[in-house]
Amino acid sequence: MTVANTVGASDAICTALVLALRSGLDYADAPAAANALGAGAMGDPSSQPHLVHNIERVGSVSGRPR
Repeated sequence: MTVANTVGASDAICTALVLALRSGLDYADAPAAANALGAGAMGDPSSQPHLVHNIERVGSVSGRPR
């Protein structure tokens, strides 16, 4: 992955962690999902990745599509 912009990456990670836990991912899988979303944010030059697409992708990190 090429880092395009780090602005907002930690916000994305924190938000994704909360959303992952609230949507039922367990404490072992939620951090990996949050890190995946943070990485997606860093690869997006606008620092505002499309959340619906990324949240769907986050489910695939744990092997459980959302």
